[in-house]
Amino acid sequence: MGESWSLEVWAKLPGYLALLCGTGAAVALALARDPRSAAALAPGLVRLARVAGLLGVAAIVLRALAHAVAIDGPAGAVSLDTLRLVVIDSRWGGSWRWHAATAVAVALASRRARAARGLVLYAVTLAAAILVAPFLGHGAGSLWRGALHSLHLAVTGAWLGTVVVLALASGRAPSDARVHALAAIIGRFSPWALVCAAAAGASGVVLAWWYVGSVDGLLGTFYGRLLLLKLAAVAAIGACGFLNWQRARRGHPPHRGLITAEAAFAVATLAVTALLTETEHPEAE
Repeated sequence: MGESWSLEVWAKLPGYLALLCGTGAAVALALARDPRSAAALAPGLVRLARVAGLLGVAAIVLRALAHAVAIDGPAGAVSLDTLRLVVIDSRWGGSWRWHAATAVAVALASRRARAARGLVLYAVTLAAAILVAPFLGHGAGSLWRGALHSLHLAVTGAWLGTVVVLALASGRAPSDARVHALAAIIGRFSPWALVCAAAAGASGVVLAWWYVGSVDGLLGTFYGRLLLLKLAAVAAIGACGFLNWQRARRGHPPHRGLITAEAAFAVATLAVTALLTETEHPEAE
């Protein structure tokens, strides 16, 4: 693993995390519209949305610095000429500027995400950020492929992002109000989580087939083995979610340990995704 390759991976990870948590915060806020849930969880969810927005801005800056290092070594990160080449003169820089603009818009909109109209604006800026995100990676070569990447990112964020955000919201000092609000949100979220998980799985299968192309590509290449690792993490998330859904059906509050495990596997999935986007896929070899 080369130094520049490693930097590209580490620069992508916070960007994915920001989009995932931002989308999750938007979904959770939309589900917390009743007064009891809003009073117990909305302030924390808005804080998470703001942190995710700032993380997204930091991530896009890191992407530019990592790209400059890939071109000109460590000196590229502090060279104005190299940075100008990366963010202004290059074709990659054209996509980067759209990415940067949407990241800033998300960060600004997150400040008003608690109000109903503010939440709509926040959701619109997140949709724009998700739409342009794939065009700094594998999705850059094809409009349809990029659109499918955006769909995959959106439904994955609505599913796994909400899991991560709820895990963070439930990790504070316990209170009866917060537990009941969390249970109510999970009850409303479960049907949508099933739909989003199915859409994420279907779009992921299509993308995997595009990039792997065969069973040999899946089992016999580094890219394929990384993809299998991602699928294992997603399966673990599904198992944890199913167990909490069963608890909710029996009238029990969600198990915080299961929510935490779901969130940990979700972050692991993001890390593997960042690796995948910087790994040559079998169809390109």
